[in-house]
Amino acid sequence: MGTTVRIEDQSGLAVLRDASLEAPDTAGHEPLLRHLRSLAQAGDVFFIHGEDGIACTVELLLDEPLPAEVASLFEQVGGTFLLHAPTGQLHLSGHAAWAAHQPAPTYDVPPGSYALVVHSREHFDPAAFRKVEEQQVGAAEVAYRNRVDRLGLLGCLPTVALPLVFLIRPLRAFTLLALGVAVLSWLPRLVLERGRRYRSITSRLHAFEAALPLFVLQLRRLDSSTGLTGGFVTLS
Repeated sequence: MGTTVRIEDQSGLAVLRDASLEAPDTAGHEPLLRHLRSLAQAGDVFFIHGEDGIACTVELLLDEPLPAEVASLFEQVGGTFLLHAPTGQLHLSGHAAWAAHQPAPTYDVPPGSYALVVHSREHFDPAAFRKVEEQQVGAAEVAYRNRVDRLGLLGCLPTVALPLVFLIRPLRAFTLLALGVAVLSWLPRLVLERGRRYRSITSRLHAFEAALPLFVLQLRRLDSSTGLTGGFVTLS
């Protein structure tokens, strides 16, 4: 994979741009968005806009496909955008860090113009994710973890029924018995969750998921940018 950048920005803006471009001196969120849209349309910036703030990881790839083992987790969004990189140094950061002139991760590319394609993992596909999990730790391990998780359903039914036993007068004599059944029904899952096998599977899958970016930006060098315009992506 390429370069991964973690971005947190309260204004909800993650901006990819050439190192030579200064942050716009625009007051107010809506005027700033209008300014960034005009810059994006011209191919001077690309940005991701999260209306309620943004906290995500973004991966940048140059002339490189998505790794086959995770490609099924991503979907292309927003078409193909134009992005100019006259200095060959691209910076990616939140807008606040850009405006404050804070150092930003640099992604070196040959100077020129690029076609940018956005892939997003924002929309979760459980079936695709399970297949990728099986590739990471094995189908048997994923099936075992899911069986342990389903044992929690055994504990739900007695737990839900417990208040009814207490509320219905003729059944109150069985309250302690119902409480014991509820507690015992949770024990299998609680014991297995603390087992080495379950904890190992969970740890490996959590580490794998944590390493996945939310967005992957693919860059492809252009000989001509005719007919291509820039743009941006808004989180739904």
